[in-house]
Amino acid sequence: MGGGNYSWAMARQTLLLHSPVANVLAVLADVENYPSWMDGVREMKVANTDALGRAEQVVMSLEGMGFKDTLTLHYQWGDDHVSWDLLSATLVTKLHGMFNLQSESGGTLVDYELDADVNVALPNFMKQAGIANIVKATMQNLKARCEQ
Repeated sequence: MGGGNYSWAMARQTLLLHSPVANVLAVLADVENYPSWMDGVREMKVANTDALGRAEQVVMSLEGMGFKDTLTLHYQWGDDHVSWDLLSATLVTKLHGMFNLQSESGGTLVDYELDADVNVALPNFMKQAGIANIVKATMQNLKARCEQ
């Protein structure tokens, strides 16, 4: 009864934040504080940093939709983006996310995409709704955090 990989379709959202790119990137770079504003994230520990001191490998404790998992993620940083990919986990079998930031008059246009596969048997509509809710909540929380 092991089940296979159950794919969540990718979800994406774009939102204008009334905050400069540097501030949004600073909030995103402060990964150890994600639990204070990101739903479902219980703990973030930086295991390794890159040459500029930014999180490169992170251990994340996640809880949501009735399951818990500990993930190890690899982060890549740029001047206007950050992405992450799954290195290891138990229930999550694939995770790729990316924030792209573009300076706009009055703030930053943030494009967020998230794609995940989990080894949990759920109806497809629940999986799709789950990832869409994660993206929506993350964007709302990021907006609130950056516009404080």
